[in-house]
Amino acid sequence: MDVARAARATAQIQPEQLFMETPPIVFDEWQEVPELWNLVRRAVNDHEGKGLYILTGSARPRDNARMHSGADRIGRLRMRPMSLFETRHSSGQISLKRFLIGEDPSGRAERLAIHNLLERIVIGGWPDLLDATERAARTWLRDYLRNVAEVDVPGMGLRRNPANIERLLTSLGRSAATPLNLTALARDVGRATGSGRIRNAVQLPRRFGQTDAGRSDSSLAAAHEISNPTPHNTGQSLRGSFARGIGTRSGS
Repeated sequence: MDVARAARATAQIQPEQLFMETPPIVFDEWQEVPELWNLVRRAVNDHEGKGLYILTGSARPRDNARMHSGADRIGRLRMRPMSLFETRHSSGQISLKRFLIGEDPSGRAERLAIHNLLERIVIGGWPDLLDATERAARTWLRDYLRNVAEVDVPGMGLRRNPANIERLLTSLGRSAATPLNLTALARDVGRATGSGRIRNAVQLPRRFGQTDAGRSDSSLAAAHEISNPTPHNTGQSLRGSFARGIGTRSGS
């Protein structure tokens, strides 16, 4: 929906035309047309079956979008980077689940050496980076985060200084998995900003799926609440990119 202007216009003028294809129908980047949520909810009421419509997006819709909850009609699935087993860099012989219930993992050899494991942490489980070198992955991740700060956040109608967003992401990377200190974040951003404004700014990475406040239902959390003040990056590679900083820039 982010590049299909005809589809966006159809959603406004003749929305029923969008549902004439044979299901399942995928609406990619649906947050560009928030009205799709309510249209899908209505279509679910009119048709029997499950998995008829799939809404995918890289961010949450704007705060002023008026949407029904979708309860009992729309299920939510939070996507995360691929695991080492999914990227085929691990045999899966050692299971964290089995370890936690008391199984002894000793004596099982893993083919991933320590230096290879550290490299995979830097690269992450992003599909585009499966065969990338560490250097290429660093560049990709840096560009990804810069685009969030310079393009995605302003595209949501939010007036934020991209340089401040980059400094905020860097600070969050350094403080991942530790209690959130809003005063320290404000200091790192370089602004004498009130805690309320910083609190709202901290939610920006979560809106793009880059951090998780540690809740199993974080996708249902309100956009401007911090119910658990300990953020976790959804991918270790992003955490590393956060902590290293997105890049050198002048200005503030």
